Amino acid sequence: MSVVMRQNNTRPFLDAVLQDLNGAVDLTGEVIRFVVRSSDNDVVIDQSSTGDQLIITGTTTGEVRYKWDAPDTDTPGNFLGEYETYPQGSSSEYLTYPNRGHVEILITPELST
Repeated sequence: MSVVMRQNNTRPFLDAVLQDLNGAVDLTGEVIRFVVRSSDNDVVIDQSSTGDQLIITGTTTGEVRYKWDAPDTDTPGNFLGEYETYPQGSSSEYLTYPNRGHVEILITPELST
């Protein structure tokens, strides 16, 4: 999955379907975490579905939505993201999506200031 955003934009939202080899993942009872790292490996986003930026939009269909916050897109560059699913109440048992590769995020510079 690839996403192109303009610097300082907060829309469109990042919608994704978490899937494994059998198709969409059932997210019933799961907590989701979205992590994004910069090209120099700094964590720039670390959000959980227990907040209001990352929400499960389709529990049985694996659908999630990330609502960008202004600081998320304030720096142009290439970023890699991934989702982690945790059974509710666990912080050590998790699966990572996508299973292969990452969510590739390109933030292009804005022309206005």
